[in-house]
Formats: sequence, C-alpha cells, structure tokens
Amino acid sequence: MRVILNSDVLYGDFSSNGLPVALIRLGEACAEQGHVLVIPTTTLMEIERHQREIVAGQRKLVESARQTLADQGITVPEFKASDVVPDVDVGALLTDLAAEIQVESPSLEDFEDAHTRACLHESPHPPDIKSDEMRDLVIWAVSLRLSAQDGHALLVSKDTVHTHGRGDTEAASVNLARVESLDAALEYLDVKTPAGEQLETMISPSWTRLREAGLALGEAPMLLSVKGVEFVQGWAGPAVASGSIKIRGQDGKLITADVEVDVTAESLARLSLSSIRVGGDAVTDISVQADYEPTTIGDDSERLRALRALLEEN
Repeated sequence: MRVILNSDVLYGDFSSNGLPVALIRLGEACAEQGHVLVIPTTTLMEIERHQREIVAGQRKLVESARQTLADQGITVPEFKASDVVPDVDVGALLTDLAAEIQVESPSLEDFEDAHTRACLHESPHPPDIKSDEMRDLVIWAVSLRLSAQDGHALLVSKDTVHTHGRGDTEAASVNLARVESLDAALEYLDVKTPAGEQLETMISPSWTRLREAGLALGEAPMLLSVKGVEFVQGWAGPAVASGSIKIRGQDGKLITADVEVDVTAESLARLSLSSIRVGGDAVTDISVQADYEPTTIGDDSERLRALRALLEEN
C-alpha cells in the first residue's frame, strides 16, 4: 500500500527538531509491513519553502541577538548566521526514514483534473469554501490515480478539501482511505494486517444493516482503526471476532465502538456494537444480522499463515 502525505501533516521546524517523531514511527511501521511513503512533489516543494522561511527567520533572530549584545558593549566573535543555522535538506532527511520513499510528480491528467475542479468548485471541493487552491486538488488527483492503480492507498491530510464528506463516494470508489494525522495513519496500518483485514471482511457485509439501524455511516463508510482484535476459530474460519474499531462515517464524522461478530453455520453473521460514540456523542448499542460468506484462502497463502499464527497465540 502507498501512504500519501500532504504538507500540512509535515509542518514543523526540521532545522531544530529534525523530522516529526510521528513520521519516524510511521516510516518504521511502513518498512516493517512493506508499505511505501509517497511524497507528492507538491508536498515536497511546500515543505522545502516552509523550511526556508523557518531558517531565514532563525538567522534573523541570531543576527538580532548579536546586535543586542554588541549594543550592550559585549564583544561577540565574528560568525556567519548561516553557519549557526544551516540550510535544511528536506529530501535528505526524508531518505533517512526506514520506509521506501517515492516522490510522485503529478501527471498532465492530474493537473487538468485539478484545474477543472478548481474552476467549477467540483467535488471534493466543499461548496461553501472560498479557497480554490490548485495544490490541494492536484494532491487529490494524484491520490485518486495511485489508489486506482494499486487498488488501495491512504491519504494523510488535514486539509478540508481532502477530508470533506463531499469526497467520500469518489474516494471509496478507488479504495482511497483518508486520515488527518500521522498518528492516525499509524493506527490505520493495523487495519491492513492479516487480523485487521479479516475483521474488516467480517464487518463489511453489515454496513447496510447498520445504516438501516440508524448508525450515521453515510454511503461510503471506511474502517480506520482496529485494536485488541481477537478471534475464535470455527469450522470454516473465524467464528467469533471482537475488538475496538474506528469508522469514518457520514460527513467525515468519526465513529468508535466495541464490536463483536458471531458467524453461524447458516452463513449468517450477527454483529453487535457497544460503547458507540458518533462524533464524540454516545448513542444506543446496535445489533444486526447480515448474510456472511466465509472466505477460504489457499493453504499456501501468507495471509492465512499469519492469521493462523495469530489465532494460535490467542
């Protein structure tokens, strides 16, 4: 899977603090699980500009401090502010991450798509937003293209254009997941483990039933986080699964809940949600039943071996 980073989750003072700790952790997790960190050239240029501004500001502070000391009659050795506050090589810092880094340039089609959306304020552009910056829409176009190409991708961005519910259906159509922080991206990687994917497979047949039961899922719900996943093995795969989940619901609202799925021999699954919170507000527990077809995977599957190992541990 490719994890695409927008510039707003990378802002910080690299010259003083280095790369964000959350980014380093995300890079380590991506390396361990075989995911690729994608830095669109739009993101890279914005971050490089931002770091240049920070460096320039710090150099001015150094010069000002020297002048203040001199004005007070304190002798200060000669030095260059550029030696005290050196330039930041963003590209070199990024290559120090444990994960594979891919710098992705927009295609001509990406630019044309973003141009049309910007001019017409088309989805995912919120209808009431004043800004129509091409940068955000270029990254959106790049993310859709990469996700459609691979069958799945993750976009990490706080930007309203990227997170607004207006883009839910289009993102879901190419399996583009969206989270708003590096920490949330790290959580999402658990969804793409064998245990997380198995739990998602067991939950997803119930989306329609949950929506009918009143849960504000919207038309394109997406599982964003799984924790404490446990399975009980049955006759044709896991018969019971439980854990805590986070879902992207209607209009981008976050839904958290404890979940339990019981699969019967009649190929039905009962899904129960408890401790449900929608956008931070508690709602009543929900229990639904939906058709469920256990998935059978060949014995030579790495995913099955990993899942069996997990089941044996529990």
